[in-house]
Order: sequence, then structure tokens, then C-alpha cells
Amino acid sequence: MKMTRRYQSMVSKPAVQVCADETRPCLEKMNKTEGKMQSLTQLGVRMLSTAVIGVTLFLASGSPTEAYPVRPIKIVVGFAPGGSIDGAMRLIASKAEKYLGQPIIIENMPGAGGTVSYIRVSSSPPDGYTLVVTTLTVFRNALMQDVQYDPFRDFTYVAGLSNVSLAVITKGTAPWKTLAELIEFGKANAGKFTYGITGSLGSSGHLIMSEIALRENVNWLPVPYRGSPDTGRALLSGDIHAAADTTSAIAGQVDAGELRILATAGSRRSPRWPTTPTLKELGYDISIDSPWGLAGPAGLPVIAVQTLESAFQKALQDPDVVAVLTKGDQDVRYQSAADYEASSRSFFGTERALLGRHGLLKK
Repeated sequence: MKMTRRYQSMVSKPAVQVCADETRPCLEKMNKTEGKMQSLTQLGVRMLSTAVIGVTLFLASGSPTEAYPVRPIKIVVGFAPGGSIDGAMRLIASKAEKYLGQPIIIENMPGAGGTVSYIRVSSSPPDGYTLVVTTLTVFRNALMQDVQYDPFRDFTYVAGLSNVSLAVITKGTAPWKTLAELIEFGKANAGKFTYGITGSLGSSGHLIMSEIALRENVNWLPVPYRGSPDTGRALLSGDIHAAADTTSAIAGQVDAGELRILATAGSRRSPRWPTTPTLKELGYDISIDSPWGLAGPAGLPVIAVQTLESAFQKALQDPDVVAVLTKGDQDVRYQSAADYEASSRSFFGTERALLGRHGLLKK
């Protein structure tokens, strides 16, 4: 910045001037000159300080008008491809893309009942471009073992999306037509009867069968599989006697007569199979709903959460999504970020009691 000629002449002179005659007019002129210099110096300091503070605040807060999203979004699914949640998530994501204006990439990362996917995303940058499908296992796993994340401190809950129903199933040609008949066979073949579950011990399927075993004093053995397709294949091939899995994963095979549902585990009968009893109706004090949704790393920007909430809420209203979820015996169960976190905290307490009853809480 160029200084005016007058200012240059002022600052180029010594700070202290001497009046040769030391007359009053000379002294007054010198005082006025020094006063102007001091005022200009103070003004410059104030202007510089204001500029520095403004830049600092801007850098700390970021631009309030920053767009989101500006690049593809990745959603990590902690289950093998082809399962009920994986298929539903892919369809919902494809519908949400048009509201987000960016593609959504689905990455399957199965392992340890979803723990691998939770660790992966909890340690990702909190920028809204890496999300994870969250089920009950996000806090169930943390209750059973030491994991490298905290289910609430390390995540931002984004939206609840749906709910899957679970059921006790057998092969369509199996001799057991009711749950009571299956239990009698299990008692007669203690230690030999096996049932399949999707995921690890402590999964919803495992807890359902454990509740029945505790009540009926049955000794049957769980066999974990990486995904619902694997569980279904094992059941059809005769590797296991029964299974506890999501109804959406086996709906087509049930309709085709390949598999048979003996009882559902939800709070009410399935609209798709209204003649099939619930476990509660059969006298078992167990009802397991399995809601699922999306979360990201802790500290997601507000604009990212709000944008994602809106996009996925609209996606769930798409007729294609509603039709597929209904056909697969899943509910449209949208929850805002705040509601989804609140309900997750409630489930956390319920899960703690259920796991404690079966000695599955970590020591």
C-alpha cells in the first residue's frame, strides 16, 4: 500500500524534533505533528488486528455456504452381498442419489457381526462421505467384547431407515411342522441338533434360539454364517436342522415351499404370513425387532446430517422402495438423526438385560 506524500514526509522525520528558536508557535507545531503520527500509528495497528482476527475466525469456522455433497458418498455394509439389509440398502441408496446429486457407492465389509465395518467408519474423517449401516450389533457387540469404538461417542447417528423381522425356519421338506415338534426333536438329539445364524454369537438369531433353549432346557448348537445366503444354502443342503434368520432374506424360498417358517419373533404377526404365530403367542417372553439405519463418524457437519436426513426420507417414500420392503417383510421406519440416536440408546438398555440373561456380557 502506497503512503501519501504527506504521510511519508511525516514518518521520515525524526520522532523528536528540536525547535531552533524554542518559541511557542514552533513548539505547538511540533506537538501537532507528533500527535498526528501517533493517531495514524494506532489506526494502523487497529486495522491490522481486525484483519487478523477476521481471518482466524473464518479459518476456524469454515465457509458457512460450503456445498455438500460435492463427491461420491460411500456406505459400508457389514454383511455379505445378497442379504436382506444389503439388498434394501442398495435400492434405497439408488433412490437417494437423485436428491443428493452424487453417486452412492456400497462397500461390503462383513466380519465379526458388523464390528469390522463399525471400526472402519468410526475412524474415518467426519466429512459426511463415509457412512455405515448400523443394526443392533453396533452396541450389542460393544456390550459383549472389547471393540475399538464406543457406540455413541464415536458415531453420529444420521437416520433410521427400516426394520427386519426374524423367524425360526426349517427346510420345507423337514418333518417338523410346528415349533413344538422342532423342540421335541432337539431334546431327543441333545448336543447333535444344530441351527444356523447369520453373524456371530450374540446376534438376534442366536438370542432367539437361546431364549427358547433356556425356557425349554434344550441343548442345541449354533452354527454362525457370514450372511443370510450362506445360512439358507446350509439349511437347504441339510448341513443344519433349523435356522433363525430375517424373514426378508428367505421370503422367496418360503413362498416357493423350499423353506418353512415355524414362528416369527416380532411384536406382531407378519402381514405377509398372517397365519404364522409369533413367539409371544406361543408363550415365549421374547420379541426382537431389528431396526437399522445409517451413521457416520462422530462430529459430522450439521449440513451433512440435514442433507442426508432429507434425501433418505424422500427415498423411503419412493413406490419402488415401499414395494420391495413390503415384499421382503420389512417396514419403512424412518427416524430423524435425533430420534434414531434416542431409540438406539433405549435399545442399548434392553440389549444389556437380554445379553446378561444369557451370560454374554463382557467381563
